[in-house]
Amino acid sequence: DDTSAASMITSFTTTCGEISELPFIENFDTWETNINSFGQCWNRLSSGAVTVYAYIKNTQSVSQPNSLYMKCQGNNYSIVALPKTKAALDSLQISFDIMKTISDAQNIEIGIMTDPTNAATFNTISTYAVSAANTWEGVQVQFDSYNGAQGHIAIRIPSGEYIDYYIDNIVVDYIPDAVDWIVEQLE
Repeated sequence: DDTSAASMITSFTTTCGEISELPFIENFDTWETNINSFGQCWNRLSSGAVTVYAYIKNTQSVSQPNSLYMKCQGNNYSIVALPKTKAALDSLQISFDIMKTISDAQNIEIGIMTDPTNAATFNTISTYAVSAANTWEGVQVQFDSYNGAQGHIAIRIPSGEYIDYYIDNIVVDYIPDAVDWIVEQLE
């Protein structure tokens, strides 16, 4: 007889590993566009008790069809933390495309979080003023000045104006000079 008794179906989630290959590229095009789902190994935090201020949408993007949507609203902030990287953070840079929907002045913050579930661990490395509404801009931030504990690269929309942001095409890679230094050390 080639049959066997039915077995119980069990679902599980694996532990998130660190990003070990660079460049790490995320354009969100394969993610679900649902406020209640978010990429595995990514973290999102919002200060609003009920509202989620970071999720994937398909209304604006550089690479079709999706982008990361983030907003701030009054006294509420929004943070997205990327998966942890194996590489030393002070040898890395992040680049991405960003667009805001209104022209009010508001800076975004790019930083490091030692605990991606605790907003108090966000350490700002750089601020960036998105200059124009409804226009995609490129952002690049190097973490060579960071000398803290290994953590997660994160983007924060601080509390302030009611502004919607779209982020697309995130790339984490070695700072070009750091690549040259690493090659020299290996030779």
